[in-house]
Amino acid sequence: MSEITKEEFSENIKRYQLELYRFAFSISKTEDKAQEIVQKAIVGAFKGRGTLRKPEEFKSWMMQRVADESKQIFKTIKRLGHVEDRKAYQDKSKADCGLWDFIMQLDDNVRPILVLFYYDNYSTKEIGKMIRRPEWVVESRLSGAREKLKTFIS
Repeated sequence: MSEITKEEFSENIKRYQLELYRFAFSISKTEDKAQEIVQKAIVGAFKGRGTLRKPEEFKSWMMQRVADESKQIFKTIKRLGHVEDRKAYQDKSKADCGLWDFIMQLDDNVRPILVLFYYDNYSTKEIGKMIRRPEWVVESRLSGAREKLKTFIS
């Protein structure tokens, strides 16, 4: 299999930039961090574009890179002792929140799964592959999130 060309890479990034950003934002909860995550994921993916086995899996491959880059950035933040102000969404009352705000209030291990499942239409199997968790873990987290959503709606 030949390496994806620079032009193909660029076209795919343009095609999926919104989904990549939305996924990064669902993890980081801040615009700056989401942009940083996506930028680093793109640079790393471009350098390693020879590792993409199937061009039709580009989007999934990039989502996996965004997830990996998110982990790296937050490990660095934790190691350096920086604390992000991530309480802005958590402090809102239910009455002030829409669905997206509700999703942003959920735990870090659930929020990205919901975004990938409901906004980007990935299967639980595909999500498991992206975040490197078994499919049953993804299904369990989705189930728990649905229960919380029922409470939020009522």
